[in-house]
Amino acid sequence: MDDQLAEIPKSLQAITIEGLAEALEVSPKTVRRWIHEQGLPVLQFGGIIRISVVDAEQFLGRHRERIDPADEQTKIRPIR
Repeated sequence: MDDQLAEIPKSLQAITIEGLAEALEVSPKTVRRWIHEQGLPVLQFGGIIRISVVDAEQFLGRHRERIDPADEQTKIRPIR
């Protein structure tokens, strides 16, 4: 399957909500919230929903933040 994806132009590649959630280590509910509240575009064919890989990359790029290590409010803490 990965070999087949390599042959498909990136502009035509798409992923499921669950697949994107797994890749980003978030819940599918979080991805659905991004769709409904933050405008993550989807491709919908009847009941089938997919997210363009290009759209996902652009969405994530727009939401990228730099964290100031000196700022206590944004300090990353280990997950326990």
